[in-house]
Amino acid sequence: MSDKTCEIAFFSGTGNTSLAVAEIAKVLSNSDLSVSVRTIENSSPEDLGRSDLLGIAFPVAAGATYPFVLDFLEELPSSSDGKAFLAVTMGSSPGNVGLHVRELLREKGYAPTGMAQIIMPTNFRRLRSPNMRDREVLREGLESARSFARNYLEGGTDWNHGDVEPDFAGMREDAATLWKILRSRYTLSVNESRCDGCELCAEVCPVGNITMEQGLPVFHDNCQVCMRCFSLCPQKAITVGGVEYEQWSTSEEPWRIEGFDPEQV
Repeated sequence: MSDKTCEIAFFSGTGNTSLAVAEIAKVLSNSDLSVSVRTIENSSPEDLGRSDLLGIAFPVAAGATYPFVLDFLEELPSSSDGKAFLAVTMGSSPGNVGLHVRELLREKGYAPTGMAQIIMPTNFRRLRSPNMRDREVLREGLESARSFARNYLEGGTDWNHGDVEPDFAGMREDAATLWKILRSRYTLSVNESRCDGCELCAEVCPVGNITMEQGLPVFHDNCQVCMRCFSLCPQKAITVGGVEYEQWSTSEEPWRIEGFDPEQV
């Protein structure tokens, strides 16, 4: 086994990011790196930072990312000589997320060494059923992930995205405000005639925002709008802002890295 290590911490709402991470991990593990992967939702920041290379991966939405992911990054331990890369999945543009995260990691002592921007099909407010174009976008996205990892190993990636003064704390505050607005605008509710009380939504929520009462889900005030409960509901019983959008998920267990087995935590 190699004495060089890489840890990748990721969050995936409905599977796009976990598929991308799987491709990156497979390419990196074929080099001189021993790669492990773990989910942000089930990890403590203190568990990270002891490897030679730290990878962070998450979706970007509305030019930001989920507040609980930003909280996790803020609490990462400092590093004296570690390197770091970032992989973001998105429907269109990452905004300035990468710039702010890069500076945070730099302040914590990491050497930022590469950022992947991976276009994936959206899981938010879908008005059409998945089609061939979605599958093509997914295929191209996974190839983009593999290409990033190959170029990374060859020293050919950069991390210069963004055109504003980096301000992670400011971005974190803005994201908290934005998500409060999103929660009020896209409130989750349940169609009681469809729900069979399976409890899957409560089980898969990354922040424990859903509880079951009298056989039905109750949505509390910390929703991250990750669309996991909505997209994985087998009865299609959850609505978003009162609208029955189309579901999109690429994995029944988005927190698992399919096709990559070594050392998943």
